[in-house]
Amino acid sequence: MKKIVALLMLIFSGLYASAQAPDYDDLKILYADANYEKLVKDDC
Repeated sequence: MKKIVALLMLIFSGLYASAQAPDYDDLKILYADANYEKLVKDDC
C-alpha cells in the first residue's frame, strides 16, 4: 500500500512540475521598443 501511494505521489508531482512556464511577451515588446522606463517600473 505504501508503494502505491508513493508511486501516485511521484506521478502527480511530475505532472504538476511539468506545467508551462509563464510567457513574457509584453516585456519582450517593451524591451524591443526601447521603453526601458516602463519595463523596469514597479507596479507592486
